[in-house]
Amino acid sequence: MKDTHYTPEILSDKLISYIDFTDVRTIADFCVGNGALLKAAQKKKHEAIFFGSDISQKVIKQLKKAYSYWNLSHCDFINAKSRHRSSIFKTNKSGFDLIILNPPFSCRGGTIFNVELNGEDYKVSTSMLFLVESIKYLAKSGTLYAILPISVAYSEKDRKVWSKLVLDYNLHILEE
Repeated sequence: MKDTHYTPEILSDKLISYIDFTDVRTIADFCVGNGALLKAAQKKKHEAIFFGSDISQKVIKQLKKAYSYWNLSHCDFINAKSRHRSSIFKTNKSGFDLIILNPPFSCRGGTIFNVELNGEDYKVSTSMLFLVESIKYLAKSGTLYAILPISVAYSEKDRKVWSKLVLDYNLHILEE
């Protein structure tokens, strides 16, 4: 079952309000949904190059009609093979200046994923998996902003990798 709850415009605008767009040329959302986060970013940095992917082919098809100048690709982001086949990752090999996310929050049945970060393996939730895998696609001086369930900061499941991210990536909670 897919998590199809899209980001409300008010929440998209709030997240985007935290971002300094000065050196941003490329902007990506790997669970683009209805495009709310990219639309909000476009209001601030209309000349950027926009990239989006989503697990839903239908969603990507609709977005391509409305935003033909965005680089969009069908991709199951939590599947490495799907990411490898996705055109947006082939097109932008140097990484993205800005990644914005509102990944799936659902963790039905206590689903646990394995993820590797800087040579260490972790067991994580769905949202944390999106966050950690997304970091791998940042440009050298890139930034990532995400709307995440607060549990990623405090749950036992994500605690170890959260602590690592705080130390290695200057991770901060902007608002609860």
